[in-house]
Amino acid sequence: MRRIDEYDEQYISDRIGKMTPLGLFARVVGGLLVLCLVFGVIGYFAGWFNTAVDVTRPDNVKVQYEQIYQDYQALQKGAQNICDLRAARDQAGNDDEKSQRVSQVLASQQNYNRVAATYNARWQNAFKAKYVGPHEVPTVAPDLQSLTAKIAGCAQK
Repeated sequence: MRRIDEYDEQYISDRIGKMTPLGLFARVVGGLLVLCLVFGVIGYFAGWFNTAVDVTRPDNVKVQYEQIYQDYQALQKGAQNICDLRAARDQAGNDDEKSQRVSQVLASQQNYNRVAATYNARWQNAFKAKYVGPHEVPTVAPDLQSLTAKIAGCAQK
């Protein structure tokens, strides 16, 4: 029996020459499959490292800051609009006008809840603002009652 370093080119070519075409084909295909598997695993893990880079890169951080600030300002403006609509509702002269103002208050409350859900979802998503969001705004949207309570003269229901 020869040691591995004693194999020469003649021995290798004799071995290959004795293989059937199907056996040679099977070895080549098997080798390619092993290479594909190895590179596939490397690519999979490299993709996850790339995701971390994508989340923390300056362009993404800038976008997340802008979106969080826009949503937070929309929450504040939504609360102000609801206060204004409640005041208009309370000053309504007839039942039709009052009914219309109640509908507007309900629509604004639904819009506030939609923006709050978007805001909270962005903060909870690890691929968005969870790790790179601004620290000077709350990580959970304030409820409508607490925001309207801060507005002077706002009717609470």
